[in-house]
Amino acid sequence: MEFTLPIEKRRLASSLGMTAENLSRAFKTLRPYGVETDGATVTISDPADLITLAKPTPLID
Repeated sequence: MEFTLPIEKRRLASSLGMTAENLSRAFKTLRPYGVETDGATVTISDPADLITLAKPTPLID
């Protein structure tokens, strides 16, 4: 799965209330779960790994 961020990362970070550096670190933390970034392009190679990390539950979601 691949998509392009609709806004620049600096603006995304600001919208999330974080610095661009912290957003970059957050993306790096997701690498073991199959998330890679290249500029504005985000690639999720294994969505199941990311779902496992998120631990969704029907009681909350």
